[in-house]
Amino acid sequence: VVEGSEFVKDEQDLATMPYQRFKTCWQEQVQAKGLANASIVMALYRTIGLRACLAIVSAVVVEMALQMVGMVVALDTLLSYLEIEAARLQEQPGSPRSYLEPSFMVVSLIWGVPMLYRFAGIIVSLLDGYYTNVCSAGL
Repeated sequence: VVEGSEFVKDEQDLATMPYQRFKTCWQEQVQAKGLANASIVMALYRTIGLRACLAIVSAVVVEMALQMVGMVVALDTLLSYLEIEAARLQEQPGSPRSYLEPSFMVVSLIWGVPMLYRFAGIIVSLLDGYYTNVCSAGL
């Protein structure tokens, strides 16, 4: 087992804070339950905290919703509008045609929803990477 004093020069250094936090949580687990029954998952959870766990879960839920449902809803909305507009033009053949609404819908739904999905994916990757680094620094 490597002791912290073997590689940590300054105990107040910000780079060692995750290590110190995890070390404290792990020692509390060992004292409370013994070495055989101590939970590393609980120590990691206490290292990053509830807010971080909720942020990661929320970001993943938003990403999955945009991935699975976002484009389906966007395409359904756009195609429904186009069907309604085609039916209106058949009923009123001489009525003026507006290209503003479908153009805005294409830009916002067909371009915007995938961009939101990519943005949510980037947020998930950043959160995952950051908290993976925090947890691995503690280990």
